[in-house]
Amino acid sequence: WRHLGRTAPRGTLPGTGDPRARTMRESVELIRRSTARMKALIEDLLELERLEAKSFPLDVQPVESRDLLEDAVTDAQPLADAKHISLVLDLSDPPKIDADPNRISQVLSNLLGNAIKFTPEGGTVTLCARPRDEALSVTITDTGRGIAPEDLAHIFDRYWRPKGSEGEGTGLGLYIARGIVEAHGGRVWAESSPQGATLVFTLPLEPRRD
Repeated sequence: WRHLGRTAPRGTLPGTGDPRARTMRESVELIRRSTARMKALIEDLLELERLEAKSFPLDVQPVESRDLLEDAVTDAQPLADAKHISLVLDLSDPPKIDADPNRISQVLSNLLGNAIKFTPEGGTVTLCARPRDEALSVTITDTGRGIAPEDLAHIFDRYWRPKGSEGEGTGLGLYIARGIVEAHGGRVWAESSPQGATLVFTLPLEPRRD
């Protein structure tokens, strides 16, 4: 029996061995990444405009902080897995709080993503939450290189980025996270040691009254 089908020219077979197909996949991935970066930039600029116009919307409602924290770790797990980073959740009776769940999830996503970004492969990022002094205190600790002493007072500034990462991100993520926390009546700050960095934010257990 003779095979009567047409044979594709060498180097043009479909599948993983096709150089043109591989080039196309790489181009599509490049476009996808560029689109994601552009979308993130636009969203950050819109958030910045709302913050500075004092028109930052909050949909405050009673929420279980445990659910927010557990969901944040679940969402961040693929990022951690990609760098073989252990992601640890340490909770002790996290209380119900009055907050905008979407906005607080945004804060958690930003801080966890930042910690994972600056933690080397094989490191650990720990999310810890405790009720303390009429507030929920949340800490994100990593085993990265830490924060230079001269930078500690500036990491939540608008457009601030650590040295050596000028081409990464917008420099607005931590600034927006601070705005969200402060809009809830909380505080946010950073600490550092030779063992890594710790970002802390608090949320009052009683809703903010304006």
